[in-house]
Amino acid sequence: MISIIVPAYNEEEGIEKFINEMKKRVKLNEDYELIIINDGSSDKTPVIVNKMLKGYPSLCLVNHEKNKGIGAAIRTGIQEAKG
Repeated sequence: MISIIVPAYNEEEGIEKFINEMKKRVKLNEDYELIIINDGSSDKTPVIVNKMLKGYPSLCLVNHEKNKGIGAAIRTGIQEAKG
């Protein structure tokens, strides 16, 4: 399995388009997961990603309650990764 880790902070304007593009473009010969680390966004980023979970089984959402920075988001993604 391949894990793709994507930190996100206040990305409501583009997160849905990004996830839809990933869904269309990622063509791998093995299973993969797309892990979105919501790093304490104050906008609707986690709501948008959460709604998309049903239509994209490879998608995973992990939330930080408050912003911890990109390094912490990547570390969280590595800890959550199955691949």
